[in-house]
Amino acid sequence: MIPLYPETDVPAAHTTATSRHRCLRLGGALLALAVLLEQVLINGPVARLDHLLEHTLAGTRITPLQTVASWLTWLGNPFFMVRALIGLALVVGFHRRTWRPLFIAVVAVAVLTATVLSLKSAVALPGPSGHLPGDGGSWPSGHTTTAVVVWGLAAKLVSPARTRWRIALSAGVPALVGLTLVYGGYHWLSDVLAGWILGPLLLTLIVALTSGRAPRPTAVDLRLVASR
Repeated sequence: MIPLYPETDVPAAHTTATSRHRCLRLGGALLALAVLLEQVLINGPVARLDHLLEHTLAGTRITPLQTVASWLTWLGNPFFMVRALIGLALVVGFHRRTWRPLFIAVVAVAVLTATVLSLKSAVALPGPSGHLPGDGGSWPSGHTTTAVVVWGLAAKLVSPARTRWRIALSAGVPALVGLTLVYGGYHWLSDVLAGWILGPLLLTLIVALTSGRAPRPTAVDLRLVASR
């Protein structure tokens, strides 16, 4: 028998357990982000690890690898990637004859930009060069956060099903961007770690803001359907 209203036929215990697990994951991510920020602000062990790693990598950088690292960071460049996401959303929306992908992309860009720029300005952490970046600060890494959000949403727009290539794309590209940012001396490791944590949190928020669930049927609706 095919359920008339799938969301009403999901066992309550399963829904509750899923919500509990999601809340635990979100709570853990927020706690990790808060601890990371605290370590950066008080110059704790994480901040000292940043400086040690930067000092170590500085002696290994050669021009060819620096050039490759610089090009790879474009996969998370906010100026370029948010426009690419909007363009992809327009193409997908035109193909499916719906404005929903564009709506999701616009919300994503707004949430991403507002959150990252606010945190950068509030923390105002100088980068490995010793100077404040033009966007307000080094923490969190805007490139890394952008890579997580944009590539995650792009993969979801193109393939709603959780296929292997979608998971590999949405996880692999942000990982590559973050590692090249650290190697190239563009960001501290803690900046990138913050982006890897913040990105999934923003994705969760974006999905929550743009998920249009059908209203639950009333008792009258169910009786009308059953009487047909």
